[in-house]
Amino acid sequence: MPSTFDEDLLAYFTDVVRLRDAFKNSVATPTLDRRLLVIHGVGGVGKSSLLRMFRLHCKSVNVPVALASGDEAKSAFDILARWTEDLKADGVAFLSFGKTLEHYCAIQAKVDEQSKKAKDARGRMADIAGKATSKTAEAAGGAFTGLVRVKHAQGDYAAIPSLLAEAEQLAQQYEYNDHFASLRLTQAQTFEALARNLEGLTALDYFKQAMVYALRYNRFLLDEVLSGRPQGSPLRPIIPYCLECGEEGRQMLIALRDWWKTGVNDIGTPRPDTISPIPEGIPLLEAERIAREREPGDGTAQKSVVEQIEAVLG
Repeated sequence: MPSTFDEDLLAYFTDVVRLRDAFKNSVATPTLDRRLLVIHGVGGVGKSSLLRMFRLHCKSVNVPVALASGDEAKSAFDILARWTEDLKADGVAFLSFGKTLEHYCAIQAKVDEQSKKAKDARGRMADIAGKATSKTAEAAGGAFTGLVRVKHAQGDYAAIPSLLAEAEQLAQQYEYNDHFASLRLTQAQTFEALARNLEGLTALDYFKQAMVYALRYNRFLLDEVLSGRPQGSPLRPIIPYCLECGEEGRQMLIALRDWWKTGVNDIGTPRPDTISPIPEGIPLLEAERIAREREPGDGTAQKSVVEQIEAVLG
């Protein structure tokens, strides 16, 4: 028996007669001429109401029908349960699936019961889950970052922008400064292949950001990004890259040296909740001094950024 809502819909629904007639003709045939219909349109145009009209027509001609709203049913299980309920009302038997559904419901009931008993432990579990999520995100971010380098090496530049977007989203959310440093290095070195970045940044800008992100991570990554190191990550360091680019690369190294002498620890977007031990907004030379004092390593004399660049400029 139609609900009051259905009765109102039948009374006041108008338009799209062609679509409604096409649907009526389709379900009237002994064999459906198609298994999938896609109804699309902007929000509020009446897609859901049209589907309800299709359902009401099926009910009127005794064709088994089920309807589940994605707005109301938030999981695949909810949708299947709703469909099963509707189709059972129309006389469709689900012997095997019905048993599976009942078994799942029984399991879900036990899970809900245990969940209620674990209320006092929710804080601890949330902390564990948060750490697990962070670890998973770090692995995913690393995978995307690695794929960017792979696609660059393969010359598949068309695949890089979407991978960069995924990697940057994770790096930004969890402040993975090491991932950002790798991404900016790759972006600088794919600059010519990708023409001009939509943000209007140059290869020099990307190198600067790579150095700042590396500095914020630790001084070891800073040296690796700049000059490389034995058994380091597969990052292509700035100095060797620039030296391969002739006079243009030399001018870029000069620009980086001069910027490092006068620049500040800033990437253009403040991060008040930063986990980096290096304060934002301070001179880069001061930031580098802090980073190197914090991590002296094996005590071997360290070369500063300016010293490393000037050593190759002569």
